[in-house]
Order: sequence, then C-alpha cells, then structure tokens
Amino acid sequence: MSESTGAPAAGPAAGSAAMPADRLQPADWQTPPESLQAFMIVGRTRAGKTFRPSDWADRLSGVMAGFGGNARMGYSPHVHPVDVGGVKCVVVHRRIKAIEPMAWDFLLGFARDNELQLAPLPGVAE
Repeated sequence: MSESTGAPAAGPAAGSAAMPADRLQPADWQTPPESLQAFMIVGRTRAGKTFRPSDWADRLSGVMAGFGGNARMGYSPHVHPVDVGGVKCVVVHRRIKAIEPMAWDFLLGFARDNELQLAPLPGVAE
C-alpha cells in the first residue's frame, strides 16, 4: 500500500502493463477466497472462448475510473486492465470491497454473468 494514499502499491500488474502468459493460472472459484488480496477477471469464458468485445477490459475498468488531482481521468488503483500473454484481464484488489461494496458486487456479477474465468494475481501476497 502507498503510505500517502492508502492505494495498493504499483506491482507487476499495475496500469495496463503486459505480463507473460505463463503468469495466468485460472482458478475454479467464482468468488475469490478471503485470503486473496487481488485477483484477475480473465477475458476467457469458462468454456475457453475469448471474451468479446476486444476492449471489454478497458470498458469495465473505465466504469471504476475517476478524475485525479491533475483533472485527468485515470484508472482506479483498485481496478485496472492488464494484458497477460495477449489475454485481456482486469485486476481487482480486495480493498474495493471495503471502499464500495456495490462495485465489488458489480465486478463479480459481471464475471459470473459472462461466465468469465477468475485467476489469482501473481506477485500479490495472500
């Protein structure tokens, strides 16, 4: 966590950075375990099909975006898009549940309704 803002510290998946495909390990759970501090909504259905439209991760992250001190729109440090070996994903940090429970429910509902895979976020301690 950043000491000044309380936001998660930028890690290997911060911003819209790319990560290698071998870091993507979909899980069988539909709700992340309480011990998991961050996870990814993966742009693949449980049937293994690529989720469309291709900009879904940017759109979903944009719903949670806000204006910063520089009067520019930016992704939330708690919900942001990443590319994992060419697969679009959205990183979700558990802190969003405490800040805005309805946003947490919306994100998990989106994944559930679209039958998207969830995966633990590599490099974030449980």
